[in-house]
Amino acid sequence: MSPAGRPVRVYQGCGPVDALLLRDHLLAHGVEVELRGQPSTGLCVPIPFGDPWPSLWARPEDVDRAGMLVDRFEQGPPPAAPWRCRRCGEEGEAHFGTCWSCGADRVI
Repeated sequence: MSPAGRPVRVYQGCGPVDALLLRDHLLAHGVEVELRGQPSTGLCVPIPFGDPWPSLWARPEDVDRAGMLVDRFEQGPPPAAPWRCRRCGEEGEAHFGTCWSCGADRVI
């Protein structure tokens, strides 16, 4: 843990956008973070040589919560459940809106 109130890096970006998205996620969950290394010219930026991609920094007292939220964000949403066709009874994968067997539309 860092000394007396110094911000701690909780995330190192892998590109120009991911830290921005994660920053918004953390802020939405009540964790204040500082974005460092933000591109100043928008999303179309050259690859930084010598400088890291953007990173997020939090207060020491928020590090554990920020870490948990970062992990959850990186896992993505849980997979959606499959559905059963009301016409023929076949099971379809969650991302399909039409039954693979009979062509019936999924009813939600």
